[in-house]
Amino acid sequence: MNVSWIAHISVKYKISITPVIAVLGFLLYLAINYSVNLDNKNRLSSIREVYIPSMTFAYANIVGLEKIDGLFNTAISIAEMDMVANADNSYQLIVDQFSRLERLNPTRAQEISVFAGSFQLILTMLSH
Repeated sequence: MNVSWIAHISVKYKISITPVIAVLGFLLYLAINYSVNLDNKNRLSSIREVYIPSMTFAYANIVGLEKIDGLFNTAISIAEMDMVANADNSYQLIVDQFSRLERLNPTRAQEISVFAGSFQLILTMLSH
């Protein structure tokens, strides 16, 4: 690599090159940092708008499933049909939650649909 061209540049330009390179490097750093921050903002927005509500609905489904289990056990032990009706209401709430999850997170709608179908199949088997 031939660097003899540097010897022909005046001292004023040689001294000016260092801050110019530093400023360009800093601007590049700011551009990269801005891009990363923008991506992080989008990810956090997605978490706030999709994943947190999804987790809330999933947790509500778990609680609802435990409630249905308790209602069925109580209905069986005391032969109370009102408990079965309450279990059916809880079942419908869980099905609605699955629908909300599908609308909230369309990229995972197929997986949610599989879970909803499995849930409906299990509850259909339990109710007969």
